[in-house]
Amino acid sequence: MLGLRSRKENSMLFSRLEDLRVKLEKEGYSNISYVVVNHQEISSRLKYAHLKNKVSEHIPVYQQEEDQPDVWTLLNGNKDDFLIYDRCGRLVYHLGLPYSFLTFTYVEDSIKTVYCEDKCGNCSLKIKPLKQEVNSVFSDPEILTHEYFAMITF
Repeated sequence: MLGLRSRKENSMLFSRLEDLRVKLEKEGYSNISYVVVNHQEISSRLKYAHLKNKVSEHIPVYQQEEDQPDVWTLLNGNKDDFLIYDRCGRLVYHLGLPYSFLTFTYVEDSIKTVYCEDKCGNCSLKIKPLKQEVNSVFSDPEILTHEYFAMITF
């Protein structure tokens, strides 16, 4: 929820998230999708426009509606968590505080590990494709346009 941080702290976080996205892209880590999920409480929903304006145009902001099942409950996540999925749609890392602070390298290292290593195991297992899994949670099919997916909540 945005209410737990000052606007200045949120701006710094979004700047760091964009810096990480650009850094990874320059290092050759392509086809990674990032999405910010805003909380569904009314106080967070009222700040959606401000949030969307602070986040890079390359990182979509998903606004939950009050009457839909809570994304973070469905995914066992909390505010400020990063959930990092592999190309097959499997959750590989779920980073909570303090590991989700972008001043540390845990998020970056986790994305690189998922990108470069066969961390998820036997790929012959039958699993739902990532787009199918994400689209079952999010109503906007354009949220996920790449092979890899990192998500953060506010």
